[in-house]
Amino acid sequence: MIGITWKDCYATHVGCFDSEHQHLVALIDQYFRAIRENRGEQVVDSLLEKILDYTASHFAHEEKMMREHTYPRYHAHRQEHLKMIASVKGFQSLLAEDGTDTGEILLTIRNFLRDWLLHHIVEEDQKYGPFFNQKGIC
Repeated sequence: MIGITWKDCYATHVGCFDSEHQHLVALIDQYFRAIRENRGEQVVDSLLEKILDYTASHFAHEEKMMREHTYPRYHAHRQEHLKMIASVKGFQSLLAEDGTDTGEILLTIRNFLRDWLLHHIVEEDQKYGPFFNQKGIC
């Protein structure tokens, strides 16, 4: 299993959001390494909680800026955010159940986070780059 690192092709060219995305990528990479290195459930659970907390904060920031500047795709973008949070919380619930295959769920979460992050940043977040840049945001 390889990690995930920031690549220039992920950039939205909105400085504050790119910084937040870079931090999120680093957190997800820590999660990947914790699984790969078998650091234990407590460490992995703690990292997943950090990812969820930071993601919620980042989403709130993005959504606030979208509302304030009347971003036309705000509602669709927010729905993507809500689905992501709900999915991760669903995974956390599965992890808390007795008799679950924790290893399998952790790998499912890893794949979900990687796929979601790359899809969301590259396909959704990059759509707002020109909009916010035109308005001089961040």
